[in-house]
Amino acid sequence: MIKNCLYMYKKIWGYSKLRIILIFVVAFFAALNTCTDLLFFKFMIEGISEHRSYQYILVLIAIRLGILLLMQCVDNISNTVIFPFCDLKIKKGFSIELYKKVKDIDLIGFDNAKFYDKYSRAFNETEYRATGMLQTLSYVVSVTVQIIVVVITLAYINPVAILISIFGALVTAWANVVNTKAVYNYDLKKTKLFRGFEYIKRVFYIPEYSKDIRMTHLDQVMYKKFDRLTSDNRQVVKECAPKIAAVAISGSWAFNFLSVGVT
Repeated sequence: MIKNCLYMYKKIWGYSKLRIILIFVVAFFAALNTCTDLLFFKFMIEGISEHRSYQYILVLIAIRLGILLLMQCVDNISNTVIFPFCDLKIKKGFSIELYKKVKDIDLIGFDNAKFYDKYSRAFNETEYRATGMLQTLSYVVSVTVQIIVVVITLAYINPVAILISIFGALVTAWANVVNTKAVYNYDLKKTKLFRGFEYIKRVFYIPEYSKDIRMTHLDQVMYKKFDRLTSDNRQVVKECAPKIAAVAISGSWAFNFLSVGVT
């Protein structure tokens, strides 16, 4: 799995280096904002308790607002302007590569169930996998940089709070890894079911079957198959979704615990 992820990131890097570089840039400014936020309250409280001048307080506020504005500019421009263009470029690169590979495959391969599953997943992942992996990378980089910055800052402010922060960060990282694997397995199970739904749709719109649908009970057979697939899909959701939700809640709780430790 790690090998596949590294392969995907290598491909993404080949299609759009800017997309990955900006992930680190955005994470850096987010961490800088967190560091500034922590130090701002420390210096502000010290300034008030030590009866510093209003000029000192205003300078602190100006620095805090300036870094916050800079972080928001970098984050919003990257996410709303640059990332969409990069994602389209990445999607185009993967799609062209898949089309080149598919044209060399014998048509008989499309009748093979396992091949069709892989074929469907390949094109679905062209849409979602790269974006999902970039989001995961963004999350991991952001958390890692935040941890480093927070630990250094807390070591300066209050070393005891580091233990709480590290615990929250570890649980958050664990939850992310487990959740990624659970979502992947969930998608694998759904792919087989979606192949069945696609088959039913083809039966109803292919001209060769139109007469059979009218003259025989083929439609009833398809209805039963649809009900069975729906039931199987419900079972897959019942098996996988609660685990994904539980892990996500754990990660969210740990992140909040980390925030409490920081504050």
